[in-house]
Amino acid sequence: MKRLYRSRLTSVNPNEVGFTDVKIVGFACLHLLAFISENVLGVMMSLLSPPKIPLFRITLFYGPEAIEGISDTIHCVFNVKKRSWKGGVQVDIVVENQQIQQLQAGLVFQPWIEEHLREVPFDQHEDFLKKGYDLFIQFICFHKLEAYIQQGIKQENTQVPGDVLMTQTDEVVYREAENIKQQILVELDLGAVD
Repeated sequence: MKRLYRSRLTSVNPNEVGFTDVKIVGFACLHLLAFISENVLGVMMSLLSPPKIPLFRITLFYGPEAIEGISDTIHCVFNVKKRSWKGGVQVDIVVENQQIQQLQAGLVFQPWIEEHLREVPFDQHEDFLKKGYDLFIQFICFHKLEAYIQQGIKQENTQVPGDVLMTQTDEVVYREAENIKQQILVELDLGAVD
């Protein structure tokens, strides 16, 4: 016995939902229900799944600052807490000035920041420029911290020396260059243009 039902199905285009005639005949009915549960309901379930929660909470404690007595390095200190830890740790990320200068040159940072500072009143230009450089260094330190965490972090205060993870940090900073620049514009309240 064949029955004709009106069924609401999602088409190939997820923005279009319509009705179609469905002839249900024994096995075809079970096949159709399996298809709906796997495809339509699966999509609906994935849309309702909770967002991915980061494994670590990272907060800039202070920096960038020159290390006392060592003029060729700068450091930032971060508070890092893994969700499973009762307390966090401080990680001191050291970056050599030579690496910072190479990244600034490679990303054409000086001309880029000056271009965007045209909107700033002249008397505030120097303050914005210093803040822009500080933010750039903070992002370098942050990405070096991420590379360090990926290698495995222990629940103890530590310092990551300037000559460690240089290549990994450079790769991430170059890959994330546009995101870094956009974040700097947002932090400086210059609006994300480009």
